Amino acid sequence: MCPWTELHTGKSDMSWEVFEKIAEYFCHSEGVDFTGTGEPLLHPRLEEMVRIAKDRGCVTGFSTNATLLEPERGRALIGAGLDWIAYSVDAATEETYENIRLGGRFYRVLENIEAFRNLRDKSGDTKPKSMLFFVMMKDNMAELPDAVEMAHNLGIEHFVAKNLDVIMKQFDDDRRIFVNSKDDKIDPAVSLLIDKAKIKADKHNLPFRVYDLFPSERPICEQDPLNSLFIARDGSVSPCINLAYIEDRVFCGSWKTFPLQRLGNLMKEPLATIWEKHQYEHFRSLFIERMHCNTRRFMQFAANGFRGNGPTEELPPPPEGCGGCHYLYGV
Repeated sequence: MCPWTELHTGKSDMSWEVFEKIAEYFCHSEGVDFTGTGEPLLHPRLEEMVRIAKDRGCVTGFSTNATLLEPERGRALIGAGLDWIAYSVDAATEETYENIRLGGRFYRVLENIEAFRNLRDKSGDTKPKSMLFFVMMKDNMAELPDAVEMAHNLGIEHFVAKNLDVIMKQFDDDRRIFVNSKDDKIDPAVSLLIDKAKIKADKHNLPFRVYDLFPSERPICEQDPLNSLFIARDGSVSPCINLAYIEDRVFCGSWKTFPLQRLGNLMKEPLATIWEKHQYEHFRSLFIERMHCNTRRFMQFAANGFRGNGPTEELPPPPEGCGGCHYLYGV
């Protein structure tokens, strides 16, 4: 299921030496997401990492498949001050879940999620807040409304229905439900299922977000590379996780290749030096230019009384690699 397994030939955790180097910068950060290219709960010192980040004023969280979220780990994470946790559960039935997430055990996952919620409630705390991420695919769309009901029963506090947006093999491109252009059409059955899921979420007062199914270029993606960055397990720094690892991907139905953007390594130079490199400054300047252009476009459209076909000025090109990423198009 996870695309990152195709990018790694071996298995290894981030070393404590690398983590300590990263932790030097937590005092300058608002938040730390411990999700990388693997399952965070596989790291034996995750709870200690969370505690260090919390002690330095960061909001902390991570995404997990919940397979290893057993009571002992749960108590430790709550005690460390974890702020949020996102569960990846792409089905509402055992058969569908285990066909998608090979090796996973559906009822074990649900039991762990419920047990963790009970531990949190007994602690008297309202954190960590919980989210459930459901990756919409042709394989599981029929179960989306039931997944919302399941999330409510588990005490989940936010439901996110997202797309299969990191596509690294043709098989996955065949599974997606979003379209490649505005000229394509969404299956009416998909729209109906999303509407049913929204109705169930409203019934339970469960905040529900569904990603767009039609691509529409944004001036900047929600990864927000102007204010965030991704650090890999070896200490290398990139604007986001996709630019750190993915060279070859399927975009708009065809294969595209983009150079990686690893702009430095914390084990060799300070983060400030990396951030101020010409290559990194140029990367950010392209997004800043796009945002300024988008403001001008809006003002022009508003000055015309929001009449006509919309803004005429085109957005400048994005940084290399970003133009072929689904994040930039909101799907």
